[in-house]
This record gives sequence, structure tokens and C-alpha cells, in this order.
Amino acid sequence: MIALRLVVDTNIVVSAALKPDGLQRTVLLLAVTRPARLYVTHAVLAEYREVLARPEFKIRKGLRQQFVQLLTNRARTWWSPWVSCRLRKIPTTTGLWNVRTLLGPTT
Repeated sequence: MIALRLVVDTNIVVSAALKPDGLQRTVLLLAVTRPARLYVTHAVLAEYREVLARPEFKIRKGLRQQFVQLLTNRARTWWSPWVSCRLRKIPTTTGLWNVRTLLGPTT
């Protein structure tokens, strides 16, 4: 079976915390259960924490911690949208950069 690869939007996490019987809670539970594979970055996890802690939502601290802990523990792959690469100048007098040259050989 092919695993679903998911990124969960902050709105889903907040709605899941606010509505225990809502569809968003089901979506979140599916995202952290096999065969699904949840992908998050450290920045996204920080956003979850920050938004869940907003006073207007009135989400208990214990519940917030449970949600963040669940997402932290169940995220199987931490990825970053930033790719490091070496920059090389094209050997021309135009001074232009070429994407293939910038990224180097593909694997």
C-alpha cells in the first residue's frame, strides 16, 4: 500500500482542538496514523504552537501540549523547503546564471 504524504494546515490543527467531534479532528487523526505519513518543518510546528496558544481560542494549555506532542511524535519525516547548493558562474561574458549550472549535476 502506498502511504499518503500529508501536510496539515494550521487551521485544521486549531479546528481539531476546538471541535472534538468535528471532521478536522478526524483528518488530524488520519494524518498521524499509518499508512499516512505526516510531513512538518520546525517552522510549521512553531506556527502550530503559536496559533494554538492565542488567547481568543481559549484552548487549555494541557490540550495544546497534547496536540503539539502528538504532531511532534508522529511526524515521520522532517523536511525543509530550503535546498543548499553550490553556485557556479557560467563561463561567459554575459554574467548570467544558469539554473542547471547553479544546481550542479542531478543524481
